[in-house]
Amino acid sequence: MHQQLTRKCILGKAPDEAIKEMTKFVDKRFDNARVQAGRLVMTEQAYFHSVAQKDAFNDLDVEEYEIVATLDSHTSTICQDLDGTHRPMSEYEPGVTAPPFHVWCRSVTVPYFNDEFSYGERAARDEDGNTYYVPSDMTYPEWK
Repeated sequence: MHQQLTRKCILGKAPDEAIKEMTKFVDKRFDNARVQAGRLVMTEQAYFHSVAQKDAFNDLDVEEYEIVATLDSHTSTICQDLDGTHRPMSEYEPGVTAPPFHVWCRSVTVPYFNDEFSYGERAARDEDGNTYYVPSDMTYPEWK
């Protein structure tokens, strides 16, 4: 299972393809092996992404990072509370102070710049799943 997941990530394959492969390895005693495989693949890919992001930030001499959660009704309470928080790179630890914070975690990190200017927008989804845009500096609690 480890080899299959690693291979899929290295080759940049879509999560759906990895989930299909992982389903073969999940114990059939679990209800809905595909869901269990999906949980494993998506959470592990989030972890790999976070580790790679840390390396990229270090290569770019980023001093602080910010947590960005998805602005929709499916975002966990953990990620709602962490959205918009920032920490020094010395504290960046995937699964602890950086995503994934839980299974199916969709939060990401971005470089943090301590400035008073806000540029751009970020996407949000309404109750029907329609996308609209809000100011980039709006946090989840402000959006909610």
